[in-house]
Amino acid sequence: LIKKNTMVSRVVCPLILLLTGLLALVTCPHSKVEESFNLQATHDLFYHGVGPAWRSAIAQQKSESCSEVDDESSDVCNEVTANADLPYDHLQFPGVVARTFTGAFVLSSIARIISFIVPKSIFDLPSHPMAVQFLIRFELLILSWLAHVRLASSLDGYFAKNKQ
Repeated sequence: LIKKNTMVSRVVCPLILLLTGLLALVTCPHSKVEESFNLQATHDLFYHGVGPAWRSAIAQQKSESCSEVDDESSDVCNEVTANADLPYDHLQFPGVVARTFTGAFVLSSIARIISFIVPKSIFDLPSHPMAVQFLIRFELLILSWLAHVRLASSLDGYFAKNKQ
């Protein structure tokens, strides 16, 4: 009976968790309000990459050096302020809170790798935003599920060791 319960807790419970997540993903393909910022940031990084953010950071440094020199009329300073606009949609909405881009960067990087692996003749992922959203939410589901499985395994090992 104890071995049967161990098998259930180690195999069946994680599978039920995964199947529940997959069911929710398939039956509710649109994002929840709670994940909208992260999803929008992932979308922006998937389509625009980090290049605009790097250019903006460089432009901001040049702009600060222009203001220190007080030479606002030079062509370099005028060019810097024109290039400082970012194409990221999530910055244009009211109530945006500055957050880390680490999660969005990881998800968009995985999605970009998948879009490079899958030939465009089979499926052109970037031209289907709903497919990108589904893929990103699937990646998030798998990564969260793996974290839950790892946590459960660690807790199981910890409590099994303390029982003895």
